[in-house]
Amino acid sequence: MLNSFSSHWPLFVLILSIAWVVFGITKLKLHPFLTLMCASIMVGLLSCPLPEISVENKGLFHSRVDLPPSVQIDYVLAVKWSLLGFGNTAGGIGLIIALAAIIGACMMKSGAADRIVRFLLSIFGIKYAGFVLLLSGFLLSIPVFFDTVFFLLIPLARAMAVRAGGKYLFFVMAMAGAGA
Repeated sequence: MLNSFSSHWPLFVLILSIAWVVFGITKLKLHPFLTLMCASIMVGLLSCPLPEISVENKGLFHSRVDLPPSVQIDYVLAVKWSLLGFGNTAGGIGLIIALAAIIGACMMKSGAADRIVRFLLSIFGIKYAGFVLLLSGFLLSIPVFFDTVFFLLIPLARAMAVRAGGKYLFFVMAMAGAGA
């Protein structure tokens, strides 16, 4: 029974961390960043450090899995690995997100997004405004991330909803389809 539980321990840790994130954000109203960082530290504390499995150390691998949880916990390493993982991720994608935000701001200030939407509207007409927002959202999300495009197109969707008779949710869903 104990061996069966230890083989399912990573799944239990995953479910527990997801439950913490949902509970922390929805019920405790914690900031998502803080909740995710706490969840990563919790996973680090509850996970056992495993060596890389190979033919030579297969016995060592199984002996490490079957250690009691009190032996496996190293608080300093759990926090260190969580911060190191966050730093590597932020360092790797932070510059890309910043540059995409700059491109998005340039498209907003120059009116490029508005011009693309109006050009597609002139081709397809107001009857196909949802398709126009879907297509323009797809085209605009090529050079930047979709969250930037979403903020670019929301004012245009609002204006189209006024012109097309109040289909605002339909237009927002069309834009969301472009990012999916």
